[in-house]
Order: sequence, then C-alpha cells, then structure tokens
Amino acid sequence: MAENASPFGLEVGVATLSQVQKQIGDKTSLTPTGINKYSGGKMFEVDGHGLNVEGVNAVTFIFDQADVLVGVLVSMPKNPKSLIKTFSGKYKVINNKVDNFMNYGSAQFSKGDTVIDIDAPHLSFVMEVRYLSKRLRDAFMQQSNAETAAKQKRKADSL
Repeated sequence: MAENASPFGLEVGVATLSQVQKQIGDKTSLTPTGINKYSGGKMFEVDGHGLNVEGVNAVTFIFDQADVLVGVLVSMPKNPKSLIKTFSGKYKVINNKVDNFMNYGSAQFSKGDTVIDIDAPHLSFVMEVRYLSKRLRDAFMQQSNAETAAKQKRKADSL
C-alpha cells in the first residue's frame, strides 16, 4: 500500500514523469504547460476525458527538477461534502471548514508526506483538489509569505 496519497494510482513523491506519461498518456493527451515556479520542475495538464473519473474537468501534474511527481491539481464540479466523506476513510483529517448547508469551504487531509486540500469557493460551480508533497507546499507557503511581506513593505514605503 502506498505511503503517500496516490491520485489516479500515481503516488505523490514516488511516481516519475515517465510513469505518468505511460499510465496517463495511454488514456489521454498530456500537454506541457511550463515550469512550476515553486518546484522548478515540469508541469503537464490533461482534460478529464479518458481518466475514467466522473466529473473531472482538468488535472495538472507537477514535477520536481528530478522529474518526480510532487503535486496533482484536480478541477471538478463542486461537491465537497461527498468528497470529504470519501477522503475521511482514506486520509487523516487535518481540518474541515466546509459549510454543510451551503456546500462551500475548505478541508485539509494528510497521508504520509502528502497534504490534500479541498478548496470549494462560495460562488463557484467548480472546486479544486490539491495533492501536494509537503516539500512543495512548504515552498509555496514560503514564497507566498515572502511575496506578501514584500508587497506590504512596498505599500508601507509608499505611504
């Protein structure tokens, strides 16, 4: 059994670009979308067709510089309550801030070295599910915090 989350049967932090190309590329077309600014690795996107998962609109696969899968971003119709129920049996619940009546909010889970985020915005019909290695998530948070601090400093210096 995989130690980390394994969306589409691909273990985050273990699967390689060649494995993703073989496993996913046989079902649907992988389109290169550039280099990820947090991991420094390649990114590829597929539409949901051919993945045999109902409702998946798009999937982005993020790799590190060694071509190891470090992130999977899944776009799908908003239904966080159902997904939380499914994920609660597979992953450790970190927090659940989904409004059950309005069916929006966010939730976070973990498994091994993977953090799984569900983000279902209030006035949207689409939600995003992010499977990220802790290393990628930390790099994202560190850079986001640095960018926010720099922006606040520029604002303070200007006023």
